[in-house]
Amino acid sequence: MSGAFCLGVLWPRGNWGFTFNANTILDGYVRYPDPATIDRMHVEFAEINQENWETNKEKLKWLFWSFRLGVLALILQVPCWLMAIGTANG
Repeated sequence: MSGAFCLGVLWPRGNWGFTFNANTILDGYVRYPDPATIDRMHVEFAEINQENWETNKEKLKWLFWSFRLGVLALILQVPCWLMAIGTANG
């Protein structure tokens, strides 16, 4: 059972929001005749970071729950394994 929860945590997922692509930043803010001001870049980057945080928050919530359930399953499985080993040898 704990293995299933571990797979749930480790299984690859897409659509995460992390960092910025350097070419996107340069193309969107620097490489044109009227480059963006630092203040505008700070505001827009903060907004993008907030969107990424919101996107990742929901996914992480389920990953943490899966991890917690995996830990609980392991805690329950270890005594069962120990009893099985004890009865097999006794």
